[in-house]
Amino acid sequence: MRSGNRVPTPTRLSVMTGSAAVEFIVMAPFILAMMVLVWNLRQYTAYRTAVVREMFVVAEMIASKATSTGNPIPIVVERAKNRLAGGGSGTIEVTLVARGDRRLATATTADPICANPNEWCLPKVALRWPPAGSTLGTWGGGGTCAGLSTSMPAANAHFPDDMAVLPNEVPANVSPPPHSDWVSRNLRLDEWWVVVDTCFHSNPGLAGGLVFAGLRFFDPSDSAFVIQKRTAWGSVHQYTACQWCPP
Repeated sequence: MRSGNRVPTPTRLSVMTGSAAVEFIVMAPFILAMMVLVWNLRQYTAYRTAVVREMFVVAEMIASKATSTGNPIPIVVERAKNRLAGGGSGTIEVTLVARGDRRLATATTADPICANPNEWCLPKVALRWPPAGSTLGTWGGGGTCAGLSTSMPAANAHFPDDMAVLPNEVPANVSPPPHSDWVSRNLRLDEWWVVVDTCFHSNPGLAGGLVFAGLRFFDPSDSAFVIQKRTAWGSVHQYTACQWCPP
């Protein structure tokens, strides 16, 4: 029998090795996509956490600067924007809220009952920053946030009956909740809060979110990942003692 031209028979091990190699080649792009997904999620979560934390710091710092003779909002916000600019774009709006003197937002004269601290009264916008039409509260061009607007009333205007001021002040288990029971409707005569409305839009993640086989696995720059957040901080100072607050 001639054996010089015999074709070797594939062994079980060689067949398994070849199959594993083919499976790895097929699965490698999906493994890469999952790695990018995890990385992007970590980037997005870290940036979102940093923005929320930064906004609490902004609100607290402004509320504590009652003895300052100059408006501290532009300086505080500018520093916050510089720290956040590397992770994305967004907008910020700061509102000073104090006890108002109306029970109806449409009323043209003060309601005497609002002088009684034991009675509820609508809150009032004492100041809004930045000024209308200004880009001072925008960083990174604003992204999708630049086209969004807040619903806060104008300066010197009272909040409508059904508009909440503080985050989560409306009871979730009561519908509709009596607005006279809300915290913002029962501010003390000299009490004031700093309310910060923020919108942030993350930069594209690693590899732009990775588009593979016609599927976008994850891209935090998509509009679905635009986050709008409201934070608030009550000042320990009386409003009449604030040297820079509007009269």
